[in-house]
Amino acid sequence: MCIGALPATGLLEGSRPTLDNGVACDSRCRAAGGIYAVGGIAPCQAKLQAHGFVPADAEADVVEGDVTARRFAIRYRSDSRGTGVLGRNMPQQTRPRRQEIVDATAAPTD
Repeated sequence: MCIGALPATGLLEGSRPTLDNGVACDSRCRAAGGIYAVGGIAPCQAKLQAHGFVPADAEADVVEGDVTARRFAIRYRSDSRGTGVLGRNMPQQTRPRRQEIVDATAAPTD
């Protein structure tokens, strides 16, 4: 949550998205074809959380919730290690997955 921040829309001036106190989005945070906006720039109703990264070879699995209900936590794995997590409208279920990513990427203590 950002309090007192102004959306930074300068990069989008002259592009296809509609700008209206941020980037105007639909219920899926889609601003225009291939353009999605999240965070302080978008008045999207979804609560999105993302941690880590998603390599090209990553496998994804829904570990909590239901994608069709638009409430889920998705874990990304590469080489049997957690690399990222994406949550939509399930912040309490997404936060613990973040720690899994941190633990998977921690340097060995040897």
